[in-house]
Amino acid sequence: MSYLDICELLFNLIYATRTGNWELYLACIEEIIPWTFAYDRQNYARYLMPYLDDMRALPEVMPEV
Repeated sequence: MSYLDICELLFNLIYATRTGNWELYLACIEEIIPWTFAYDRQNYARYLMPYLDDMRALPEVMPEV
């Protein structure tokens, strides 16, 4: 992945957040996880995986949200 791909990923994350596009948001989070390991961001690497699992389970756990 090149520098431009990383920038596009971050721009997509911002776009998904602002427009409320939940599927794009989760896809961007999933793509960011390997980069947290690569850049030695231990807290992000540790907590993003359970966060992603919780957010993907949200429709079943709390369908009213």
